[in-house]
Amino acid sequence: MPKAYVRLLPFLGPWAMLAGFGLYLRAAWPELPARVADHFSAGGAANGWSSRGNFAGFALGITLLICVALTSAGMRAAAQRPAGSYIGFCAIFYAATGFLIGTHVATIAANLHHHGLSFLPGLEYAAPAGLAGLGLGFLAARAAGRPEATGAAGG
Repeated sequence: MPKAYVRLLPFLGPWAMLAGFGLYLRAAWPELPARVADHFSAGGAANGWSSRGNFAGFALGITLLICVALTSAGMRAAAQRPAGSYIGFCAIFYAATGFLIGTHVATIAANLHHHGLSFLPGLEYAAPAGLAGLGLGFLAARAAGRPEATGAAGG
């Protein structure tokens, strides 16, 4: 595989997370109420609702938009920036996607199980996802032979 493509491999992870969320949403769809609580107070009580179709469209749409925007920016970063910037970008991409999907999954769970939502539910997904992106970005930069990632001098 050409080294240029190795740097793009970490960008597949957030797309896989989006696909997994789509499958989860599809599996939960028959059980979701027609009116979905989609906004919660700081105390976890539902205070905003929409139809399940609007919720699904927003959840998938905003996550898709973030994935498209960050993939586009990441491809430019992979080609033009030092490895440190690229590695950090991978971590941010994974953390942002993990946070969004974590929040969407928690919202679905709150509606399925009729309970409130904890404060910032996506954080429990963002941290491990960000660490995964950091590690994958480092490995991809190293495999692609970026001097900044391998510790070699020059550039």
